[in-house]
Amino acid sequence: MNKDDMGSVLQSLVLISQVAIAFMAPVFLMLFIGVKIDGKYNTNWTIPLLIIGIAAGFLSVYKLIKPIITKKSSQELKKQKEDEYVEKVLEDWNQGRLSNSDKRSSK
Repeated sequence: MNKDDMGSVLQSLVLISQVAIAFMAPVFLMLFIGVKIDGKYNTNWTIPLLIIGIAAGFLSVYKLIKPIITKKSSQELKKQKEDEYVEKVLEDWNQGRLSNSDKRSSK
């Protein structure tokens, strides 16, 4: 395994850890707050706060992953544009070459 592969593997592991922490932190925080409020005031705030924590966790993960997804899609779009440009240039070159060979054969 070369250094580039190892770096890619480590980046992936770090991203997975960040995603897990970004999701679990708001969930457990809201769960803890809900349990404490329910214990102190004898109410039923645990479930609504847990749902808010889950929503906050998803939002946090989305914000964490969005730049990565956008970067990859923009790189793919750039590659696609480059490929289309190369195909166009090759097509134009081939047409020019064919038209030149047609001119030669007509002489």
